[in-house]
Amino acid sequence: MERLRDIAVFIRGMMKASGFKTEEVGYRYPATSLESSILTSIEGVHFMDGTGYIFISGRDYMEYASSDSNLSVAWDGSRPNVKHTLLEIPNEEKYRRDTEQALAAGGGYIQYQWMGRDQTTYVLPYDDYLYIGVASIPEDIKTNTVSDQAYVMASFIAQVISRFIVSNIWKTERYKPFLQAITTAEPRIQLLDGYIDRQSNMAHVPYYPMTVLFE
Repeated sequence: MERLRDIAVFIRGMMKASGFKTEEVGYRYPATSLESSILTSIEGVHFMDGTGYIFISGRDYMEYASSDSNLSVAWDGSRPNVKHTLLEIPNEEKYRRDTEQALAAGGGYIQYQWMGRDQTTYVLPYDDYLYIGVASIPEDIKTNTVSDQAYVMASFIAQVISRFIVSNIWKTERYKPFLQAITTAEPRIQLLDGYIDRQSNMAHVPYYPMTVLFE
């Protein structure tokens, strides 16, 4: 389960290093904003061993990023959209209470059911309003074949980089600061030029000649 915490910590560090604004824009992000493109780069990225996904929410449970972007992006492309408690999580009051307790402690694990399956999620506050959730399905972890933490982290970060570049294809001035934010947020990451023969702690960035190395 350490990967849940590690990825949440990485996401928070990457958002802060990227200059992700919150109160200045009232937590409403136009589709063209840097903040929205960062959220786009995160949502929908699943771990390469198929055992987890990410969401970012407000304390009022409004969705800003989700494995299902329909839950986070409004009709005009801005964020957020709907409340994720509308997903019919059983025993919603306990879910909210456990989430608040974990956030008050600076981060922690919560357990609940969603879509008939047990979930374990690490929640981490970004600020007084936004928080990051990294979820996994324990039964999938028991059956997955890729267990190397370094590969899971490298693959996850490679996908984030690829999605950011694609969503900012006409705003290349954002690339360099974002890539610098990646290595600032996770000192164990190196970004290498070109497609290097992949090892267990490496992953290629899709559609971009770069390899992520997790030391």
